[in-house]
Amino acid sequence: MKDEEIIALLEKYKTAELSPYEKSLLESWYIQQVKDSKHEIADEDLVKNLQQIGKVLPLKQQRPFKITWSKVAAAAAIIIVVGVGIQISKKPVKTERLSDKLYANNIIAGKNSATLTLANGNSIVLSDAKTGVIIGDDLRYNDNTAVTSNNTTSTGTTSLIEAEMVTVATPRGGTYQVVLPDGTRVWLNAASSISFPTNFEGNTRTVSLTGEAYFEVAHNKSIPFRVKSIRQEIEVLGTHFNINSYADEPTVKTTLLEGSVRVITTGKVHKVILKPGEQALVKDNIKVAGINPQTAIAWKNGEFMFRNEPLENIMRAISRWYNVEVIYQADVSGKAVWGTITKYGSVSEVLEMITLTGAANFKIEGKKIIVLP
Repeated sequence: MKDEEIIALLEKYKTAELSPYEKSLLESWYIQQVKDSKHEIADEDLVKNLQQIGKVLPLKQQRPFKITWSKVAAAAAIIIVVGVGIQISKKPVKTERLSDKLYANNIIAGKNSATLTLANGNSIVLSDAKTGVIIGDDLRYNDNTAVTSNNTTSTGTTSLIEAEMVTVATPRGGTYQVVLPDGTRVWLNAASSISFPTNFEGNTRTVSLTGEAYFEVAHNKSIPFRVKSIRQEIEVLGTHFNINSYADEPTVKTTLLEGSVRVITTGKVHKVILKPGEQALVKDNIKVAGINPQTAIAWKNGEFMFRNEPLENIMRAISRWYNVEVIYQADVSGKAVWGTITKYGSVSEVLEMITLTGAANFKIEGKKIIVLP
């Protein structure tokens, strides 16, 4: 951002007028200043204001250091995050969003969208005015209204055959919630599907997943819950976890928020039990790492949350959610991004946040995003 744009946003912060989008821009700007030790601030008013901020910054220094403009700029943004009041230059500044200037051909975000397919091959397009579907003796939306198909009246419900297989699938640019017959709650991300019986029989509750989903499993100690996906199988009793198993991702990621799960690779070659706050990465073997689990389920909560996330991973998520093709005209290997922004804004708002980190530039042509140096 230009210095005058920073001043204007700081002024809006002072008067509590920042929109969530503008707040995300400031946070991204802050992170970039911390990373960029050579950043220079040319605007005299901005320098003056940041000097004042630096004097009141409540930080404890571990060792003496030389004050640089980059550190003062970072201090300004830290003040933004912790909410300390500041004095801002009063000169009027007109700001213009980069998205307005660079992305005239914008692309809207995804929405609630899913299709339910019965064992006989019949499909029902679920209402995009609803957020989820409940699978029981019949089909109902999560507001308890009936799910109807072309074969029912407007007031009738769709009955299910006991133990038949059902698949709920979201398209690219879609998301949906599913309540399984045992009461387990599932949130499907874009381009994902879950298959399961209308009645769990036997000594296990087994479902199959493609793509990504967050699970809140209904506790039943006597009947374990299993999730099958590419490269792995998950065994649980009752817990909250997220699985990212897209075929185009290099690893399958299972993140545990609550309870305990056992991750088993296909062929039962490798096994590991996760604790809350851990993530299993499955490729040829299993690696376990500590993680802030909120980053793994940010999509469920309506956000993109990146914490040193490789740009290639981010662009795949954007491609699925906005249903666009990504074309690279720049080498982005080694590029990583920090930032948080709503996923229900236009794609240009997300691209602008990434641009502000210095990771890449972008151009939109139709349903294509071109990644530029």
